[in-house]
Formats: sequence, structure tokens, C-alpha cells
Amino acid sequence: DGASHSILVLNNYVTANTADLGGGGIQASSIAPDCSTGTNALTIAASSIVGNFALGDAADPSTVGGGGIYAENVSQRTPDGVVAFRIVRNDIRSNSATTFGGGASLTVVADDDPDLDGLTQPSAASVQFENNLLVSNKAIDAAGGAAVGGGVSVLARAVGAQASAAVTQRFLTV
Repeated sequence: DGASHSILVLNNYVTANTADLGGGGIQASSIAPDCSTGTNALTIAASSIVGNFALGDAADPSTVGGGGIYAENVSQRTPDGVVAFRIVRNDIRSNSATTFGGGASLTVVADDDPDLDGLTQPSAASVQFENNLLVSNKAIDAAGGAAVGGGVSVLARAVGAQASAAVTQRFLTV
């Protein structure tokens, strides 16, 4: 609480990788429990994420998809402005997943009472997914199951009256 952390993935070429459960090219997670102050940033920018693959079974809850990128931002009693999660100006192409998000799978969860103890605090989680080029990505389940989001799959969940979860998608070329 009160600390500052920053992770920047910049100008990388991520290609020909495979993951069993998700994040074939890049898996990026931010989990912020009870952080009331500080600044934390996770940014993936100006990178080429090409030809990666995420395996998995949609019936398995640990499968998250994201052939190119799996990004997760979880906020537990952490207010808006403490965590900044940005995925911007990337070339995301020719990636595939057997479940969710051939190009990218984005999960955002905010919970104002994660311990279910009645001690609620404002909680906000978001991901900015902006100015990315998504080309020829696929979500295909060879077994005939439910594969969704060839380009991008998004899940945003707010739990509790003081929680908000959002994904901003702007200026995408899909």
C-alpha cells in the first residue's frame, strides 16, 4: 500500500509461442488486494504479437484464452486511479485460441468485499485497449465447442455496490 510499481513491455516481437491455458504470446496480470494508495502501471505497447496459440477447454475454469495476449486486472477493495493497465499501439495478428479471444482475451474484475466479511471499500478495475491493429486472429474449437472472440474477447465483472469494472476499446482496426 502506497508503493509505486511499473511494468512496461515495449517494442517487442513475440511470435510462435504456445500456452496450455491462455496467453499464448503474452500473459499479463495485475492483482491489487486492499491497495488504497500508490501508483501501479502495467503497459504493453508498440509490440508485434504474431502467430501465437492458446490451447484449452472452455469447460475448464482455468482456461482463459488469448492466443496473442491474455490480460487480467483484478481489484479487491482498491479504488480507481491506483492501477493503470494499458494495451496500446500493438500489431496483433495471426494468433489463435481454442476458447476465447484469438487475438486477445481481456478479463477485468472488481470486488468491494472479496473476503465476504462485510468490510466493503470502493473497488475499480479497468483495461485500456486502444489503437491496436488486429488482423487474421481466430478462436476455433476443433471439437465443436464454444469458441468466441476471434479478434477480442472481453469479460468485465463488478461484484458489489461499490465496485466498477470496465474495458475501454478505442480506435481499433479489426
